[in-house]
Amino acid sequence: MPWAAPSYMGSLPTAPDEATATAEEPGAPNDTTLPVGIGFTTGPSALMVGGTLDFPIDKKITFGPSLQYAFDDDVTVASVSGQLKYFMPVMGDNSTFLPYFTGGIGVTSLDKEGRSGDSGAAINIGAGVRYLTGEHYRLGTEARLYLLPDELGGEHAFFAVELLQIVISF
Repeated sequence: MPWAAPSYMGSLPTAPDEATATAEEPGAPNDTTLPVGIGFTTGPSALMVGGTLDFPIDKKITFGPSLQYAFDDDVTVASVSGQLKYFMPVMGDNSTFLPYFTGGIGVTSLDKEGRSGDSGAAINIGAGVRYLTGEHYRLGTEARLYLLPDELGGEHAFFAVELLQIVISF
């Protein structure tokens, strides 16, 4: 019996089905979102409410206005800024949690003990995470460090945490 010549076999990759083709890597929301949260500030300490309007500008980046208002018996803090968020890639197939970094620049007004408030520029940096509960609603949390180049009310910086955010997509 003579030796047969070797044969080579191969196959071309198949085209992905529609379910696989439409699935995207998790990133920034495709729709405009409105995260509204409640939390606190430290240095000065106060109860805080906040909201941001996030407009998607790229696959992993959003930008929009942000407002945070904190109040206590003798402290009032109001901050308005333009906020940029970069959503981190998620490892593996688990896309339930969506972490991000955030930064912005704006204006902060700080009033302590009922005296006339100080206003000035503010730069903030922070991070957050969103828990993807559904298509139009999500839960999240976020923390930011506000740096005040001009001393406001005796403060050079303060920390703001939104413990619970409800994120609405529309």
